[in-house]
Order: sequence, then C-alpha cells, then structure tokens
Amino acid sequence: MIPSKLVQIFIVSSVIFPILSVIIRYLQHDLIIDSKNSFDSFMFNSDAIFYSLVSKDIILNKGKLFDWIFAAAPEFFPTMLLTYVISLIIDNYFYSQIIFIVMQLLIFDYLMYKVTLIFTDRIFSLLTIVIINTLIIFFFNLEPFNYLFVASHHIGSFLGVLLTLFIYYSNQIWKKHKILIIYVLVFILTFSNPLFIGHLVIPLLAASIILDILNKKIGSKSIYLLLVVAFAAYSLKKIFFFHDKDCTQCMSTYSNVDELTLSYNIMITSLYHIKEFYITHSNIFQNIFVLIFVLLPLLFLIDLFILKKNKTLMDYKSLHFFLFILFSFGTTHLPFLLTAPNINWRYMNNVYLLPFMIVPIFLYPYLKDKSNRLLSTSALLFLLSFILSVSALDSEKKLNNLYYPEDILFIDKTLEKYDLNHGISSWWYANRLVYLSKRTVSMIPCHNIKPLHWDTKSSWLLKPPEFIINLDPQKIGYSYSKLIENEKIKIYIIS
Repeated sequence: MIPSKLVQIFIVSSVIFPILSVIIRYLQHDLIIDSKNSFDSFMFNSDAIFYSLVSKDIILNKGKLFDWIFAAAPEFFPTMLLTYVISLIIDNYFYSQIIFIVMQLLIFDYLMYKVTLIFTDRIFSLLTIVIINTLIIFFFNLEPFNYLFVASHHIGSFLGVLLTLFIYYSNQIWKKHKILIIYVLVFILTFSNPLFIGHLVIPLLAASIILDILNKKIGSKSIYLLLVVAFAAYSLKKIFFFHDKDCTQCMSTYSNVDELTLSYNIMITSLYHIKEFYITHSNIFQNIFVLIFVLLPLLFLIDLFILKKNKTLMDYKSLHFFLFILFSFGTTHLPFLLTAPNINWRYMNNVYLLPFMIVPIFLYPYLKDKSNRLLSTSALLFLLSFILSVSALDSEKKLNNLYYPEDILFIDKTLEKYDLNHGISSWWYANRLVYLSKRTVSMIPCHNIKPLHWDTKSSWLLKPPEFIINLDPQKIGYSYSKLIENEKIKIYIIS
C-alpha cells in the first residue's frame, strides 16, 4: 500500500518550494521571468503596475475609479479587485506586487487542480500542479506563460474561465444554484473583459448543443440564456467605459472590441495576420501548445467514436470538455476577425495555458492504474523542485523591503528642488514613474507626438505639463527653459 501521507507531503512541498523561490528572488530584485527583460522592465512596466496604480490613487489620493481611462478590457474582476484589496491592506507598493503575484499563482494552481480533479483523482491532479509550477517558474520564461507574474494581459479573464468551468462541471453545487452562479460570473467576467465571450460562453454553448443533438434531446433552456447575459454585459460595458473618438489632442491606441464589423476585406487581412502570427512571430515551442490544444481533443473524439477502444472515455463531462476545447479554439480567434485587435498571445491565454490541463485529463484513463509509481514520482518531483528552487537563488544578494531605482531617485530630487509635480513622458515610463516615485506626481503618457488615450487619468490629460522626461520638447510642441540630465535621464523644465 502506498504511503499516501508521504506522497502528499512530497507534493505539497514541491508546490511550496518554487513559490518560496519566487518570493526570495523578488525581494532580492533578481526575479527574471522574461529572458528579454530585466527585473525592472518586467515587474514595473506600465502594464504590470497599472491596476496597483489605480488602487493607490483611489486609496491615497481619494481618486475616483471612473476618472481613469481603461483599456478595451477593464479587467475589474478579478484583477482590479485583487490589487485593490491588497493595496488596501499593504501600503508598501513593493510588497503589494509580490503578494499579488503569489496570490495569482495560488489561485491559478487551485483552479487548475479543482477542474483537473473533476476528470481525474486527487493525487494525479496534485502531481499535475507540481509539474505546471515547475515548468512555468523555472523553464517557460516567455509569452504568454510569464503573464502569470503580472496583474495584466487578461490573466484575470483566464482565471474566470477556470472558475466557470469548475462550477459548470462540478457535482458539489446544487443545480439551481449552479446556473445562477454561472449567470453572475458570465455577466461580471464579460463586463470586465469582452474576450470572455469567445473564450468561454460561445464554446460552452456550442458543446452543449452538439451533445443535445447527439442525445436527440433538448437540454436545459437556462444554459442557452448565457449568451443573452453575456451580450447584456457586453452592451453595458460599452456604455460605462467608452473612449472619446473626438479627442483631437490625444492619440488613441484603444483596441476597439465594442464595435463588431462584418467585412470581407477585414477578415482576409485578419486571416493573414493570424497566419503570420503562428508562422513568423511564434516559435516552435509556443506552437506545440497550440497543436496540443487542437490535437488531443481530436484524438479523444477519434478514440471514442471511431476506434471505440477505450470505453472509460464514454463520459458526458469528458466529451463536453473536449468539445468545448475544440470550439474555443475557433471562437478565441473570432475577435481578430470581427473587431479591431490583431492577434497576440495576451488575447489567447486559454490556448496556451489550458493544455496544462488537457494533457493530464487526456492521459488519465491510460495512466490511472499506475498507482504503484506514485511514491517514486512524487519523490522525484520533490527532489527536482527543491534543487531548482535552491539553485535559482543567489546567496550573495540581500533581501530588500522596497524598490527605489536610481533613475526615480534622481527624478524625485529634481522635481522636489524645482517644485514640479506634473509632466509628460513616454507611455512605458510615465505610469512607472507615478507608481515608484515617493512624491505625488502625475504624468501624461505620450506616444510619438500626442498624449495617449490609454491607461491613464482623464484629468491628467487636461493639466498643462511642467516638465518633460526623455522626449524631445520641440517634437511634441513645447519649449523649455532648463535641462537637467544624467547618463539615463533628461528632464526638460517647460518655460
């Protein structure tokens, strides 16, 4: 008999070690999750800190949520909500970032475990989480896997997909309560991110319709109302969060998902972009995940309906799940054909992250009788996790309780000396400065020669700037009276 307690200890420890490694490396300013970016450029870029910046403004400056100009997907739930709660409890912005990262990783692990558990068993699901954590934390340092380490890039919507799938397939929730909870989730998650319609709502309905046809019956009508709920949320989001198209002084890079366009030319252009994305911009490793996403559900259906080898596959939930996966591949690409955004990894987290769940669910019927190997497998994973966690640390680097880069220190001293509080900089720099500065600073994010109508505060766009950082004043229509600079920073004081 396998000593299950020992297996569980190995597994839990194997989950904890990598996360402890993440925390320590972050406190050492040494957490490199993207091979193309430094600690600062990944952890504190304008995307990564935006929701914490909004929370900081609301809490410290008594700012208003609706004063902020959000992107096409405002990501209120769960991303904005989680960053706000953390910022409300922790006033150290440096700590709040790592707390968010750990919370997001743990939520991701828990939801992946709960959904996988529905189709497998407890130990098998836990081993899956250990493998996922080890791969993502130590090996998969590229898009979109490293998005799990930032409060952005639609990861919150993906967590919503996992949560909705768990509730839909779970037997732990009473049926009448289940559909009501799903309605609420679909409304909130669609309002927060319209991409949720293609990632979950439409493929979930399509899978249900196909099964109803196969079973020659009409399923529960309540599930078909999901589309109505989703488009109600989609319509309300357009009312509450819209972008001013007549803002002549602004440059709007708003990826408009509020308007659906049915155009042959747009579709042909979008199909070309999709082809180029997979052939030119994605590497083999990323495309393997796409292949898994499509191939394993097809193999499941072939095994079930054509070969009919594995009778254990004849399960409503498994069939519905793999049909859902197949349909979601198509519906995930719909926004690129019908709306403004071009294809990007951030819009397709489900295609790259769900394979971590698809593989174990697909393999479980073939591996579930291999229980005699659980102890050795868990022990090996424990050892691997421990070695990787320790080897990733630099014992010579000390732990820090804040992050105050030299460029921000230089800017703060200059602004204090000349009593300046409001300026202009590039989008990638502006929000970072506001977030990391120890002064109460406001910034106009600029792209090329115009202010950017994106992830900023509307009142900041209306105030006349007092200084410009690392941009040519003449190119953006200003003259300056003084220049203060060092090796990396140029601060032009506007005359």
